[in-house]
Amino acid sequence: MQQGLPIPSSVFQDEAAMDNLIAYCAIMLAALLPILRRSYIGYFWACGRATVIRIDRTIVSGGDVSGWAWVPTIEYHAAGRKWASPMSYSQRLGSFFGGPDSKYSVGNEVEILYNPRKPSRFTLKGWSSWPQYIVIAIVVFVLLVSRGIN
Repeated sequence: MQQGLPIPSSVFQDEAAMDNLIAYCAIMLAALLPILRRSYIGYFWACGRATVIRIDRTIVSGGDVSGWAWVPTIEYHAAGRKWASPMSYSQRLGSFFGGPDSKYSVGNEVEILYNPRKPSRFTLKGWSSWPQYIVIAIVVFVLLVSRGIN
C-alpha cells in the first residue's frame, strides 16, 4: 500500500498546475521577505539606545529621486565598544535652499536594534515604515488567490 501526500495527485501530474504553484509560492515568498527579515531582527537582535551626535546634509540621486537629504550620525555602546555610524531613514527630500528640517536634532536619543554578533550593524527600532510592505504582501496574496491555480 502506497501512502500519498495530502495534496491531490492531480496537481503533481499536471505540469502547468505545478509550474503555477511554484511561481505563486516564489512570488508570495518575495512579497513576505521584508516582513520576515524584520521579524527576525526584532526577535534575535539586541535593543539599545543611541544618541544623535551630528547631522549632515548630502545630495541623493538615483532613479526618480534626487535632491538633498539629512543624514544623522548616531553613537551607541555595544559589546564593550563605542560605535558611531550614519543612520538611514526615510524623509521627504528638499532643495538646497528649502525643504523640511531634519526629523532628528543633535542630542536626540533613538531606540535601535543591533546585531550582537556584529554590533556595527543596526536598524531603528519600530515598524513605522513597514505598513507599506504588509499592504504589498496582502495585495499580492489577494491577487494570487483571486487568480487561482489553473
